[in-house]
Amino acid sequence: MINYISFPGFGIGEMTINKIALSVGDIQIRWYGIIVTLAIICGFAFACLRARKVGISFDSMLDYAVYTIFFAILGARLYYVAFSGDTYNSFIDVIAIWRGGLAIYGGLIGGLFTIIVVSAIKKIKLAKILDVVAPCVMLGQAIGRWANFFNAEAYGYDPNKIALYESNVFRMDIRAEGSDFVMHTLPTFLFESVWNIVGMLLLIFVIERFKKYNGQSVLFYVTWYGFGRTWIEMLRSDSLYISDIRVSSLLGFLCFIAGVIFMIIFGLKAKREKLDSVEYQSIYSNDTK
Repeated sequence: MINYISFPGFGIGEMTINKIALSVGDIQIRWYGIIVTLAIICGFAFACLRARKVGISFDSMLDYAVYTIFFAILGARLYYVAFSGDTYNSFIDVIAIWRGGLAIYGGLIGGLFTIIVVSAIKKIKLAKILDVVAPCVMLGQAIGRWANFFNAEAYGYDPNKIALYESNVFRMDIRAEGSDFVMHTLPTFLFESVWNIVGMLLLIFVIERFKKYNGQSVLFYVTWYGFGRTWIEMLRSDSLYISDIRVSSLLGFLCFIAGVIFMIIFGLKAKREKLDSVEYQSIYSNDTK
């Protein structure tokens, strides 16, 4: 349950990391669960603040949260179980999220379908709510990745064996309790956390400042995260596979391509509609003179 983790490139020596935050009798509360819960709370709070600005009530956001969080976690677990290649001997093994084993893409898929259904029932425009939650999901993912740090997982290959990372600046060393063996890795969980924070800031302070159409924020998220996950996943040593294909890299690349295509299409459409509107106003103004 205990690992010793260090970042020699940053001058950070061994830190003692216990997966268990506290124990009450036979009940163990892990840092993994605490951090994932914190990520959900922060993402939801941020979404409520953003929703208020576009006229979506707190009650509606609660409705979204109740169903979306459940099905996102369910989707994240089922996705991991489907592609992990592990053997599960019982139903408890399948649903044992407290042991780790959640896949972001499964959560995104489960959450998206739930938002679609809830939006249809509540008659809220899908693009509107997706634009609200896009940076909030980024925030949640950035925080949630630190659950992997406490579990000593979601790390990459030895940087010395990857030509692009011959420098040990980004090296993370992991040593298990009771062992002298030190594993040299890349902190890919950290790469993804920082990638999401940067994307969130760009979305809030750049993309939304010059927003041209509904759905632009969520398309930026799909494009940004897809591109980042594509290259980060290629560095990981614990990827989920279909045959020899890294599932998350493939999905990330497809999301990136789809995001770019739809951003271009909707961007051109918005530009054309703006030109048509200006032309109409000009004609109307001339006719009334």
